[in-house]
Amino acid sequence: MNLKPARPLLIGLALVCALALSGSLLRELQPLLARVLTLGGGSLLLLLLLAALVDALRRQAVGDFQVLRQLPSQFVQGQPHEIELQFTPPATRFWQRPHQLQLADLHPPHWHTDTPLLTLQTLPGRPSYIRYALTPMRRGEAEFIGIEYWLPSAWGLWQRRYRQTAAAEVRVLPDFSRILGAELVGMQRWLNWVGVRKLPRLGQGQDFHQLRDYQQGDDIRHIDWKATARVNKPIVRSFQQEQDQQVIFLLDCGRNMRLHMDGLSHFDHSLQAMLLLSFTALKHGDAVGLLTFAHEQSRWVPPHKGVAQLGRLVQGVYDIEPSLQSGDLESAISLLLQKQRRRALVVVLTHLNYEDSDGISRQLLRLKRHHLVLLASLRPHTPDEMAARPVHNSQDAAAYLGARQYQHQVAQVLQQLQARNITCLNTLPNQLSTGLINRYLQLKRRQAW
Repeated sequence: MNLKPARPLLIGLALVCALALSGSLLRELQPLLARVLTLGGGSLLLLLLLAALVDALRRQAVGDFQVLRQLPSQFVQGQPHEIELQFTPPATRFWQRPHQLQLADLHPPHWHTDTPLLTLQTLPGRPSYIRYALTPMRRGEAEFIGIEYWLPSAWGLWQRRYRQTAAAEVRVLPDFSRILGAELVGMQRWLNWVGVRKLPRLGQGQDFHQLRDYQQGDDIRHIDWKATARVNKPIVRSFQQEQDQQVIFLLDCGRNMRLHMDGLSHFDHSLQAMLLLSFTALKHGDAVGLLTFAHEQSRWVPPHKGVAQLGRLVQGVYDIEPSLQSGDLESAISLLLQKQRRRALVVVLTHLNYEDSDGISRQLLRLKRHHLVLLASLRPHTPDEMAARPVHNSQDAAAYLGARQYQHQVAQVLQQLQARNITCLNTLPNQLSTGLINRYLQLKRRQAW
């Protein structure tokens, strides 16, 4: 609808209704006055409707605004961002006097704002500015369509809607503010904050680096007794820390990752855990890479070192949504073995499907011949809830037995994998980040790959 009644028209209609009501109430007491009020109200209504019709049919030479939209360099999911709109009126007669207009920025759907309708005061021949906050709620590509605004008609009885194209395509990245915040609070403090256990450091690498004087706190097992006897003071061997290692994520983007918990899909939980572990591994000097599977087109981010790699990982996955495909682990592992020749820690992020336990075991064993494998499986919270509920009737009993059977089947698959020396982590989505980082640090401490 391009027209809506303005305040003067509503006031006129209210006055007509008041006259008609007064005439009705005075019909018995003052018939003559009641008749005058009724005829006056009818005449006023007729004139008002005629004026409204003429005003609706009249067109004004409004012209198009020049609209500039100032957008942030990047959007982050769930974080508010300030948008600035600049309006410059055209050189038409209509804009030679100030106007107050209501407008709406046609932002992408599923974005949140507390001010969907904005009020702008225009100035003749000068640009006007307005700012508002906007929060993107979904990752991926998004588009601003244009601007919609309302202006008074020639007689001011209507508000006429105008739409102007002001398109802009933007990218919405996952929320990794917690990762960037780690730079401010220090690595170990951040790890403690997210619940990661502090592990004692055993050994200092395998490669001999140099002999040096003993310092307080050095491990006495590293004392070189021959050198100590030769110079008559304690000498220790120092070792070069082995940090030239690689971590590759094999990220399932299939239908099993569409399950939700705490308002996020299993895929989004996996994405956050992957970014957190990537940041940890990069800060420990490891190279991190990524391969996605079970969606339209697999994406490969080659492993690199440095915190800048975190940005490449984010750019590689920010617009992926879990598909309706089943997870083809065999094809994914074949592709990974082609691309990743060097031995690495491969973290498989998926939702374990116990119905294909033999196929999963076979493919992970094939991967294990070339890489160290860490299977991180997200389990749904529904079976845990059903198993914990009291049983009152046959329906509750059936739900309880189904939940227990599911838990038993998954436990069997995990036992089979662990019996074949495949490291497994089966956890709720909201506990995945902490569990992954702890397991990574354990493997790092043991120099397992």
